[in-house]
Amino acid sequence: MLLETVKKILEHALKVAEKINKKDLDKIIELLTASKSIFVLGSGRSKLVGEEFAMRLAQLELNVHVIGDSTTITPREGDLIIVISSSGDTSSIITEARRLKKKGVNIIGITANPRSELSKLSDIIIDVGPWRDYQREIKEEREDNITLLGTLYEDTSLLILDGIISELMRKVGKTEGDLAEAHY
Repeated sequence: MLLETVKKILEHALKVAEKINKKDLDKIIELLTASKSIFVLGSGRSKLVGEEFAMRLAQLELNVHVIGDSTTITPREGDLIIVISSSGDTSSIITEARRLKKKGVNIIGITANPRSELSKLSDIIIDVGPWRDYQREIKEEREDNITLLGTLYEDTSLLILDGIISELMRKVGKTEGDLAEAHY
C-alpha cells in the first residue's frame, strides 16, 4: 500500500509539472525576483505548504512574509502574493485575495480548481488539479483511501514549489550552500 500511495502522488506531481509552460514559469520567477515583498496566503495544510515555501524564499534572502503571522507587514501595490487553496473558493482566503488585489498586488494562485474564484483573481495559476471535493465523496461513500483528504494536492503543491525554488536559485546565482548559511 505504501508504494502504491507514493507512486500515485509522484505520477500526479509529474503530470502537473509537465503542464506548467515555460512562459508561466518565467513570469513566476520574474515576479519573485522583482517584487519588493512577497507574501504567502493559505489556510490549514495549504498554509503549511506555503510556510515551507516561504522558508526557502527567506533562505534565498528574499523579503517574504506569511499572512496571519504576527510580524507580517501590510502588502502594498506591486508586491506579490502567493495564494494556496485547493478549492480556490475558501471564503476567508478569497476575501483577503480580493482586498489585496484592490491594492494592486500581483497574485500567483496555486489551486486544484481552475474554475475557482482564486483563478479569476490571479495573474498566474498553477493548476495542481483535478479538484476533488473529498467531503462530498465521503458523504457519497466514494472515499479515496489512498491519497486522503487533500494529500494529492498538498504534496504536489509542495513538490512544484520546491521545483520553483530550484529555478529561482539558478536565476539569482545561489547554491545549496548559500541556503544552508541562511538556514536557522
